[in-house]
Amino acid sequence: MKERIPHGSVWFHSKMKSWVVDFHDAQGERWVLKAGSSKALATAMLNAKLQQIARDGLSGLQAVEEKKFSEVAAEYMKYARANKRSWARDELSLKHLTKSFGDRALTQISVKDVEEYKAMRRESRKPATTNRELACLKHLFTKAIIWGYARENPVKKVKLFRENNQRVRFLEPNERARLLAFCSKQLKPLLCVALNTGLRMGELLALTWADVDLARRSIHVKDSKSGEGRHVPLNAEALSALQSEPRHIDCPSVFFNRDGHPYRSARTAFETACKRAGITDFRPHDCRHDFASRLAMSGVDLNTIRELLGHRSIGMTARYAHLSPQFKQAAVDRLSASWSSKNAEKPKKVVNI
Repeated sequence: MKERIPHGSVWFHSKMKSWVVDFHDAQGERWVLKAGSSKALATAMLNAKLQQIARDGLSGLQAVEEKKFSEVAAEYMKYARANKRSWARDELSLKHLTKSFGDRALTQISVKDVEEYKAMRRESRKPATTNRELACLKHLFTKAIIWGYARENPVKKVKLFRENNQRVRFLEPNERARLLAFCSKQLKPLLCVALNTGLRMGELLALTWADVDLARRSIHVKDSKSGEGRHVPLNAEALSALQSEPRHIDCPSVFFNRDGHPYRSARTAFETACKRAGITDFRPHDCRHDFASRLAMSGVDLNTIRELLGHRSIGMTARYAHLSPQFKQAAVDRLSASWSSKNAEKPKKVVNI
């Protein structure tokens, strides 16, 4: 159990089998140092470390450079574009965060302010959306501490909403036909590939012709969310969509807009198509659920679905298990067959009368 000391704590590390000191420096970096077998020794060591930090003027209590939230948000976006694959999500989050905090000094944003923002956003947005924005804000403060613009991270004390990540929305056959019929000429190939490969929208938008092998009917996903590349086979529908897709002389991307620039997002076109087709509660990411759901209902085993989706563990694919009842039935039927076989082999008891 941790014992708190201002700006740090001491606790017993079971793997090290030793007491440790735990504290953060002014740059926001956490230090966990081995102290020994005595709690008293660890406490003394922590106090000595904190005193040394204070003497060196690095306690984090020194003046910080006052910055407006909007200024730090702009710096954070430069960092995100250079270092994060999810920078587009951060850009959207910061757009909403800046509306609330833009003119405020970063150091004046309190835990209460963050709680009020959380409650305000929850009125019009789903818990997952609000959580993504809070996660972005939390990381912004972490970087701001490192950059010398803040001392504390108020978001650390704000609890996120509970999310239901087991959503499975797939299209009925007539819905799928209507969606493809009502989507724009530019969206249709992308949508067809999405529904027949299960690729994430980010993976599709980043796809270049160098990643596509039409002869071998395969797509190579190099930059997957799991951190590992994978090859996804193309069925007849996906292959036909890619074969009909024109190529731009100056753009290596498979999917590009009228100006010859790679698509940054297909959300607006996708939502327009759904509205025209009369389809509700269906998001771009649900194309991936539709792909996996159809595989499960066709009798494909979960591990194969996992490999096609690029999931790290089978647990992430388990949400589709209820869509393949024939496999469950086959499993219990095999048990029944095994039981019948054993009973058939068992010799009958002879009773002498």
